[in-house]
Amino acid sequence: MIRRVKLVNFLSHRETEISFGEGLTVFIGRNGAGKSSVVDAIVYALYGQHTRGQNANIVHDGGRAQEGRVELDFELNGKLYRVVRRFDGKGNLKEASIREDGKLLATSERGVDRRVSDTVSGLLGMNYERMRSSVVIQQGEVDAILRADPKELKELFDDLLGLSTFEQAYSRMKDVLDGFEERIRIKVRRSPDDLMLVEEELEKCRKLLTEGKAKADELEKELAKLKDEHREIGERISRLEGLLQLHNEVRSSIEALRGIVRRELANLEDKVGKIERAMKALALREEVERRITRIDELRVEIFRLEEKERSLQKQLKEIEEELKRLPSGAGAKSIEELRLEARTRAERLRDDAVELGKAVALGAETSELADRVGQDVEGVVDLVSEVHESALASRAAELAAKRDAIKTEIEETKRRKKEADREIYELGTINGQDVQRLRNEVLTAEQILRDVGGEPGVSALKARLEGLKERSSRLEKVKLPLELDVSELQALAEVLPADAKELLDRIRTGIMRLRDEKLGPEDVIQLEHLRLMRDELSREIGGKEKELEKLREDVQRAEKEIGELEKVRDVLRKAKEFRDLMRKVRDLVYHREGPVLRSLRGWVYERVSERAREYLDAFDSPISDVRIEEERTGKGSRVVFRCFYQAREVSWERLSGGEKVVLALALRLAIGDVLGAQRLGFFVLDEPTVHLDAEKRRRLRDVLMRLGRKMPQVIVITHDEEVFEGAEARVLRFEMERGATKVSEVKSSRG
Repeated sequence: MIRRVKLVNFLSHRETEISFGEGLTVFIGRNGAGKSSVVDAIVYALYGQHTRGQNANIVHDGGRAQEGRVELDFELNGKLYRVVRRFDGKGNLKEASIREDGKLLATSERGVDRRVSDTVSGLLGMNYERMRSSVVIQQGEVDAILRADPKELKELFDDLLGLSTFEQAYSRMKDVLDGFEERIRIKVRRSPDDLMLVEEELEKCRKLLTEGKAKADELEKELAKLKDEHREIGERISRLEGLLQLHNEVRSSIEALRGIVRRELANLEDKVGKIERAMKALALREEVERRITRIDELRVEIFRLEEKERSLQKQLKEIEEELKRLPSGAGAKSIEELRLEARTRAERLRDDAVELGKAVALGAETSELADRVGQDVEGVVDLVSEVHESALASRAAELAAKRDAIKTEIEETKRRKKEADREIYELGTINGQDVQRLRNEVLTAEQILRDVGGEPGVSALKARLEGLKERSSRLEKVKLPLELDVSELQALAEVLPADAKELLDRIRTGIMRLRDEKLGPEDVIQLEHLRLMRDELSREIGGKEKELEKLREDVQRAEKEIGELEKVRDVLRKAKEFRDLMRKVRDLVYHREGPVLRSLRGWVYERVSERAREYLDAFDSPISDVRIEEERTGKGSRVVFRCFYQAREVSWERLSGGEKVVLALALRLAIGDVLGAQRLGFFVLDEPTVHLDAEKRRRLRDVLMRLGRKMPQVIVITHDEEVFEGAEARVLRFEMERGATKVSEVKSSRG
């Protein structure tokens, strides 16, 4: 329902604002007063289109205005919408916007007008042409519905019914179904149309699975039989292999016994050899002991001589160091000569001193005497020095003599030590053997003799050696374990060490078991034959097991494939059922020519026809009936009006001008009442009284008044002011004043 419209510099309106209420509103005024401009403004605000030709024609005052605008407020489904369009002085769009309860929904700018228009079309459910055909009936367009192409009429009804939405749903449903099928193909790599193929594959797989299981069962029975035979042969082989293993173990044990016997023989022979060598060594025992004793004495002597030599060397070193400090003593006087000369000089000094004393006492000249006494003193001093030097020279001579004696003694010591070393060397070997080694051999021989018990022990040892040699000879001749006499084992136990007892018992036990089992050479041949049989069975079992494994894999693969195919089948079955159902729904419900929409259109045609008949009756028209029907054609369908005049069907073209207008008005009002206007809440008629006589005009007024009471809002534009005098309506007068439209409300009564 329209709430407000404002026109600024639009056609004849400089600035006009009109508020609308419910019920019937009538615009009156002379032609050219600007009544229809309001309708143009409403349509222009909604769709950006009008009936005035080019956009330059919409600008007020011949285009001298700088800009203009149209504002429209309308209410739909409880929400208030405002559309604003601004245009420049040439009628070009500057900007457009639509808001819902103050919230911006869309805007359009210069050169791009579709966004706002498309938003309006989506809200109202009809475009500009459908609005003009069903809700806004402009001047001169009343009877255009009668001249319309039948196919266009059908499209008009489809659009008014909102069937374009169904058509879009029909198209989108195809996209949805195509997408659904694509998702199914992606999910299971099959199309719903492949359901039959999948079921055939499933049946084939089930057949292969049944055959595979039957073959597997048969093969399992064959395998069980082969495995039983293989187990029996294996048990026989195990028994023979056990005996052969025992045979080989006994042979190995006998070989080990031979090794023990050989080692024991070597040990006894070594012992006997050692004893014989010990006996020979004992024959040299006295000579060896004598030589060892003498060698020990000589070594003691050599040690003493070495100590003496070290002492003499030390004395010699000390003398030579002292001699280095003493003068050589060459030309020195002897001590006796020096003693005589000392006595002479002492006496002279005494005499000269006495003389000097006397002279001093007498007071005589003393200088000569003093000089002589001084010379005497110096002579005594020189003599003392000479005596010291003579004493040192005498010491040096003494040390030199001692040094020479020591050197002679050292040489003698070395000579004696050399003689002792030569004697030790001569005593150190007997017949080319080291005497110390011979002494050790003697000691060892004595110990050996003690260990074997002396002479009796030696005899027993030799007897044991001979006995072991004899038994070893018989043992070496044994080729197979069964050739060995177990009594020999007892005899060997008596001559072998105690640790050989366990081996002997093992050999004895093994031989007795082999004799009990009666293992013979033919058993070896039989064992080889059984092994070949077992190997052949193993290969056959292996082949059968591989074959069975492959069959089981095939069965598992078939079961898996069956499971997957069953899942695919279930998915495809449900998908096909769903798709087929949706296709059926699509064709039946959403297709324009489907039964649901045809039924809906038929119901609407009937309702519109009923309402048209009611309006015809209100006009007291001689047209007795009008029917809107849909006819099938080769390429679809079309809508036709069937008109009945006094119970006879006639073509509407045979009607008079007034009757055509009445018929057209009845149809327009019925369509608007049933479809367009009732849904949008308003209905507009521009100059509907043209070609109507006075009675028809009066009746039209009554019809519009009733329509105004039923419909939220009806707007009528007319220049027949007298028709609506006293009508239950709001009347607005349009007049031209100073080149612009002026709108004023006419006071009239309302019922």
